Amino acid sequence: MAIPSNSNPFYHYIGMALLVIFLGTITSINASNEPDMTYVGLPEDIPSPGGYCMDGSMAGYYIRPGNDPSLFVIHLKGGGGCSTEADCLARNGTKLGSSSLWEPSILGDRLLDGNCNKNPDFCDGTAVHVPYCTSDAHMGNNTELSDDTWGLYFDGHANFAAIVDHLIATFGLGDATHVLLTGGSAGSIGVYFNVDWLADRLGSDVTVKGVPNAGWFNPGSLSDNDLDGIFAPSDYDRFTAGEKGNLFWDSIQLLNGTIAPDTRKLKEGLLNKDCLAYYAPNEWWACASVHIAYRYIESPLFNIHSQYDSNQIFSTQGFAPENPNQSEIESVEKYIEMWGKATRESLQQILNNETMAPKDYPGDGLFSTSCLSHGTFGTTIDGLTWLPIVRDWFFNLGEMTPYYRLMESCDDVEEGGIELPCNEASHCKYEPVTPVMKCAMKMFELECVESYGDKEECINCAKGNEWKLGKVGCDKKMVTDICNYAESNEIGN
Repeated sequence: MAIPSNSNPFYHYIGMALLVIFLGTITSINASNEPDMTYVGLPEDIPSPGGYCMDGSMAGYYIRPGNDPSLFVIHLKGGGGCSTEADCLARNGTKLGSSSLWEPSILGDRLLDGNCNKNPDFCDGTAVHVPYCTSDAHMGNNTELSDDTWGLYFDGHANFAAIVDHLIATFGLGDATHVLLTGGSAGSIGVYFNVDWLADRLGSDVTVKGVPNAGWFNPGSLSDNDLDGIFAPSDYDRFTAGEKGNLFWDSIQLLNGTIAPDTRKLKEGLLNKDCLAYYAPNEWWACASVHIAYRYIESPLFNIHSQYDSNQIFSTQGFAPENPNQSEIESVEKYIEMWGKATRESLQQILNNETMAPKDYPGDGLFSTSCLSHGTFGTTIDGLTWLPIVRDWFFNLGEMTPYYRLMESCDDVEEGGIELPCNEASHCKYEPVTPVMKCAMKMFELECVESYGDKEECINCAKGNEWKLGKVGCDKKMVTDICNYAESNEIGN
């Protein structure tokens, strides 16, 4: 395995970790309502460094000024990431790399919702939505083009700083007394790494709290049976083979103790100095992992994260097969179980108050569902969603204090059984669809197969729908086996 000369293994790791689709993003366009947040582009002559999307177009934000000047809610949008020249250039001409395609207005939702019937505690505050166009989880500080960046800007944190300066100068952010910084997925990672900076920028008289949603990237490995806890858990292939390792670990081994270059300049004013001082110079990248960085964050946080992040398990870290063969199902279930255990162990530091600086009452919050999903959309714990709990926690209302820290547990696991996601929401369970099952369902839909049906008629129907069946992965053997089975068995509903 070779590292391309124009690639950094750390940013490959971050880029893979950011290839996400956030379920339940906090701001969205809703065709049934009129947009209520207006786009404000940063001026080209801003005094702050940064302010650029990947392609050099000016960054900006959407805003709905509120009736309460003391309250601001700022949301950082997610949307994946990139680590290779090809991937980054592909994003460069899209909304994820350029502001030139952004809409003039959007509709605020959830914590940004201006409807006081839906969002009673935050509706009167000034709502700010920060789009995402730097592919770096709002963390980058590289404000200069170079060959190392393929002629692109990676200045997500510098953009956020410039936007905050503009909000102070133009919309009175400096007069606020309470500021909530939130975000989803890649935006959630941005919350973890920008919240202390924001608190320092606004001063000690301002209450700044963070609500990251689906951004705990990544849990540390279960070091007793896996890699050192500074790394994420091993990937599926090696876990199944009884080995240890993942793509990022491979890349670090190839560096042979040398220091990974910081081409996006995360160490310049973003990563915690105490964390960087604790780890060896060639382990600086550990401080860009939420699992490690969490304990150094001083601002109050309400953490929202699924115990079985499907993006981490199947796409960006574990690469477990989403549509396993019958022989693979048990190993995938064991891998999902391991990832959930690693996540719970990592999140336990929240419940144990394992932060370097003590936090004032009520401390950090947690809402962690036992769900196989990226984000907690459509899920509840004890009949509650996270939204009313966050409102109570942010304003210290004290009406929902027993629910500030919820880690859902599964009580019905048989002794020696595999612990899988147990949240009652229908999309949370692990229900694998094997290639044969997908083929059979398509054949049933096309009315090629029926209970005790004639095998030859079944096969002839399949031949007539060869293209449609091929699209879902059917092959000749699958079709023959399914037709054979249906001829002498009950199938369907």
